[in-house]
Amino acid sequence: MKHCSRCDTTKDERDFNWKFRDRGVRDCWCKPCRSEYKKDHYKRNRGVYKANAARRRKRLRLERTLWLID
Repeated sequence: MKHCSRCDTTKDERDFNWKFRDRGVRDCWCKPCRSEYKKDHYKRNRGVYKANAARRRKRLRLERTLWLID
């Protein structure tokens, strides 16, 4: 059993994602809490995620175009 520090409940260890599998360390938040946090974080930072994706697409498009020209 493991305690979630976000929702303050005790749950089975399988309800926690691996943080460092090779060391046997699990996340301090349960899967539902981590999922909720990720969704909220994306909503608050949606512009940053979209800007990064646009820059990445532009860079890849240029790299692929140059590769095709070569």
